[in-house]
Amino acid sequence: MNARVASLVKLYQANGGAKASSLVITFFGDSIQVRGGSVSAITISTVLSSLGISANALRTALSRLATDDWLVRDKRGRNSFYSQTEAGIAPFNAAARRVYASSHTTIETIDHWAIALSDNAIRVEELNVQDAIAVTSRCCLLFNPTAQAITELKQHELMVITGTLDCIPGWIIDKITPASVLQDFADLQKRFDAFSLNPPKDPFEALVLRTFLIHQWRRLLLRQPLLPDVLIYKRLEHESQCRQFVAALYHKLTPGAECWLDTHATCLKGQLPQAEVDPLRRFT
Repeated sequence: MNARVASLVKLYQANGGAKASSLVITFFGDSIQVRGGSVSAITISTVLSSLGISANALRTALSRLATDDWLVRDKRGRNSFYSQTEAGIAPFNAAARRVYASSHTTIETIDHWAIALSDNAIRVEELNVQDAIAVTSRCCLLFNPTAQAITELKQHELMVITGTLDCIPGWIIDKITPASVLQDFADLQKRFDAFSLNPPKDPFEALVLRTFLIHQWRRLLLRQPLLPDVLIYKRLEHESQCRQFVAALYHKLTPGAECWLDTHATCLKGQLPQAEVDPLRRFT
């Protein structure tokens, strides 16, 4: 493994790293789903071990994903093969439309909003509303709430303030996009900047780095709520710059990554089939 790639992975894992199960899902969604959706445990282990995932952690992750119906295991003698289930494919496909888009995804169907405030912590998932996000532990923002929903919130002793998008308080926008989020986008670019200028020539290193890149981009992007531009204008420039950076590096790494998958990755029938969709079309 290239010392630059190994050093990047080691530093990231030392700072908290990534869960094995999350990396498995990234690898399946980014590299395997377009190639039939099935791959050998040996291939998964080869890639993820280079991302700092131990054999024990990977076995536990694969077992848990199978138990949770994200993957299905097919054991043939001493070899095991894993495939995505429909339950595992659906959420990744939904996220992929945003992750691999050529530009940011927005919502334009919000006509009015409401702010719900409480003296106690608010659990958004327990509110009887369709669309809402937590702003602070005691404040949440609701989109297009019905009159009935507002009445029910008030009955539970929540203070509810309503308005339209052109008069949303500035402090709400600041809470939705804190400075730390903007820094996260900048940090991701900084982390991979040297590889953008000089990407690895080895096909396996290209695959490892591509998996690592898209995993961090996916996690960072999907932590941000999907909202109208007027609510996230502070984030848009940083997100757009980071998307362009990720897309450019992704395209530089893809020929090598696909070459390794063509020649070394295996499934139940032998070598992986050719990709049904060219990965180079992502982000375009």
